Amino acid sequence: MRVRIALWAALAFGGAACAHGRPAAQARFLYQLSCDARLDRFDTVGQKRTGTYDLTKVTGTAPLIPAVTGALEVCLTRQAVFDARAGVFYTVVPSQAQPPGDGPMSYRVLGFSLPAVALVLPGATAPVPFDAPPRLLPDPSRGARMAGPADAPPALSEDLSTFAAGRPAPANKILETSRRRALLLLTGEAGPAFAVADESAHTLVRLQGPIATTADNVHLVPGGSHVLVEETSAARPRATKTGRVWLYDAATGAVVWSATAPQIARLPFRGISPGGKVLYDLLDEEWFLDLGRTFTTDPVERPLEPEFPPPALFWSDR
Repeated sequence: MRVRIALWAALAFGGAACAHGRPAAQARFLYQLSCDARLDRFDTVGQKRTGTYDLTKVTGTAPLIPAVTGALEVCLTRQAVFDARAGVFYTVVPSQAQPPGDGPMSYRVLGFSLPAVALVLPGATAPVPFDAPPRLLPDPSRGARMAGPADAPPALSEDLSTFAAGRPAPANKILETSRRRALLLLTGEAGPAFAVADESAHTLVRLQGPIATTADNVHLVPGGSHVLVEETSAARPRATKTGRVWLYDAATGAVVWSATAPQIARLPFRGISPGGKVLYDLLDEEWFLDLGRTFTTDPVERPLEPEFPPPALFWSDR
């Protein structure tokens, strides 16, 4: 049975971007892509929304994006791959509004230029239908492509056997990754415990102190140097946010900054920009939290998709 799912990218973060890390000054604008074919552009310096686009109206006369009321049954924009050098983002769309019963579905890859938001890759329908929305991968020759049977699936846990010689490797689940660092939920613990595994240095750093939060409210910054934690009323699913956040240093596990604001409790977290701005957004209301530091433009990726993931988020200098 198919369920209605919303979008995730990377990036954030949210969304997945195929550009390597660059100075944050080159990534002023955040783009948010939703399942209703809506693309929002935010100026992180001016801290405001500067444009909203309906992708169904920029694909020409051909119905490349099925028209429905609300979100598609199979999410229009399950992920986004952004080519920063070309200024083009890619997404996977279903070829029809509803799947044929519970059978497989056909998909195509569409590409749109920024900041014009113009269709540059119409994308032919894949010859083989899929039982579930396919993953979208960067491709040097054509920008992006759908993952096939030969592509290895993303790792769901980190092999920590060589990270702490002589000590048992804790069971874990990968929440997010960025630039060879992985944010982990350590399973089998008395309460929620989080750590950052550095795959280059083979170090595992736990976030210090008891943390009242849930896995959905812990976020890796671009590049993986810090972790943002949103406090919740209890350390259990569906717990409400209190409006307080902590920023942890991923190299030490210590808190280096904190803040409290009512908007954090009221608005959903969307993503963290390389310029250190955290976007909270719901419908036509947005709010930015300034972390007071900058990061790289390395993408933040999630191997596991929640049932209702947030919109895809990626950043650009245009």
